[in-house]
Amino acid sequence: MRQSSRKRFRGACMYTNGHVKQFQLVKQQLAVTEAKAFSQPALFTLLRKIGYIQLDSINVTNARSQDIFLWSRFKDYQNTGYVDAYTEGDAVEVYLNALSLMLKDSQLVQNLRRMNLATLQNDVNYPDYIKIYRQLIQVGRVYKKDFVTNHNLPQWEMSKEDNAIDKLWRAGLIDIQRDRSFRKILIAAKDDFDDSPADVNELEKQVYADLILLTFNNLGIATKKDVFNGAHFRKRLFDSVFDELLKEKQITNITVEGQDHYILASDLDAFHHNDILPNMGTLLTPFDNLIRDRARTLRLFGINYKLESYTPTADRKLGYFALPILIHSDIVGTVDLRFDRARKQLGVNRLVWKNEMMNHHENKAILDDILQRFTEFIRR
Repeated sequence: MRQSSRKRFRGACMYTNGHVKQFQLVKQQLAVTEAKAFSQPALFTLLRKIGYIQLDSINVTNARSQDIFLWSRFKDYQNTGYVDAYTEGDAVEVYLNALSLMLKDSQLVQNLRRMNLATLQNDVNYPDYIKIYRQLIQVGRVYKKDFVTNHNLPQWEMSKEDNAIDKLWRAGLIDIQRDRSFRKILIAAKDDFDDSPADVNELEKQVYADLILLTFNNLGIATKKDVFNGAHFRKRLFDSVFDELLKEKQITNITVEGQDHYILASDLDAFHHNDILPNMGTLLTPFDNLIRDRARTLRLFGINYKLESYTPTADRKLGYFALPILIHSDIVGTVDLRFDRARKQLGVNRLVWKNEMMNHHENKAILDDILQRFTEFIRR
């Protein structure tokens, strides 16, 4: 266990990007003395702290992104264990910057749905959407593949039914659940439409405030540009809401290496007393909240990481689905894995160290242990 250098910087307030990096690891539950055992209550606690987990369907290691995310933060996590959160009704899928798992009772989820419902009700095709919604009520819980039968469209093009389902889901009129193969299940969620807001503009301001606070819960300490990059904000409204949060002292200024940064006022004490830097080794998913902002990842971790799934094979430098390697609170490289389902064997397509200084015996030994644990996880 190593001690951080925070105490010797406190008096002069000379905070560095190293402190910012460490605190983000703390916020992301990646700097702990010992990982907690997985349970549904533990999952809900995590979601309350960080707000969301990005979902993705890519499955090349026998574990999808969301499962790798949870494996990296919990011990004894069983592959697809998060699916029970759907059936218990506590978690829902929401679209933020990407498809995400969030708590159903989150204020942000409720407000996003109310905003989208108001938009839906003003859509010229609203009566057609409601017809499809009424059909879903009659059918009950159903796999989307059994409800939408038009599969002859070009890739990525949505049918009328697909479009209606997407809008109804965003408005909170239907919920989407998943089975353990990530297949989509539709459920009509409510039977009244009286929840649209009286003042959409005020609700939008509240959504912006919630998104800004959610971004801080993921980044810990951030520049204003970092926060702006955290969601699809409109600049003028973002500036207005950000300034209001500063005025209300929900967020406060902090100087890092001579530049203005910001932090939740409620996080100041935890930041100042975060003196332990545990030795933790794990793999990160390409969609991990820690590294979603690639420019920030380069600034803090010194690695120019890119998901290359859509990069032509000949142009790939890291691999199709390279997983960042986190050791001693640093991303030391990436490893692109393959899983042979017939033999149930994990293989390495490509290992890329961040630099030659990372390519040493200790890191190799830790990586071997990480891959052994990951193999045991995906074989279960």
